[in-house]
Amino acid sequence: MVLVDSSHPDQFNTEEFKRIEKKQNEKAYKNSYKVRIIQPIISDSYPVENKRLALRLMSSMKSRSTLLNEMDYMEISAQQVAKQTNHPPYIFPVTILTRGKRVWANDELGERREQQWLRLQNDLKNISMQSRHYLAEESGHVIHLDQPGFVSKISCQLY
Repeated sequence: MVLVDSSHPDQFNTEEFKRIEKKQNEKAYKNSYKVRIIQPIISDSYPVENKRLALRLMSSMKSRSTLLNEMDYMEISAQQVAKQTNHPPYIFPVTILTRGKRVWANDELGERREQQWLRLQNDLKNISMQSRHYLAEESGHVIHLDQPGFVSKISCQLY
């Protein structure tokens, strides 16, 4: 298994990543202002010949709404995974790739989030007795786009 800058099952149990409770009526995203203001981010290393199409696809209302839904349900998904992790470490190989570039704001909360993210990434090694952890120093969250060669090379290594 390869985890690429993966979230952690206990991530939302930390002070740095707790989510503010939403009002029930905020779930209606279609055609909402919140959906319209999301700006897609395309990695600098994204293939030039595909950037325009990717930007167009990521700018659609459906894509933006899907992103917000993903964010809303990420915490629930993490809780479901956390319930399943009360077992001894697996024996299959696990490779953890962690971004090396900062992604959160350069303020106190951003710094705490960066530190907590690294702690959680290091803890992912406990999933398996055969875990390896690598830092993709030249990448942000989209390691597979920022350093595709690194992902391929590390992912293909035999244990």
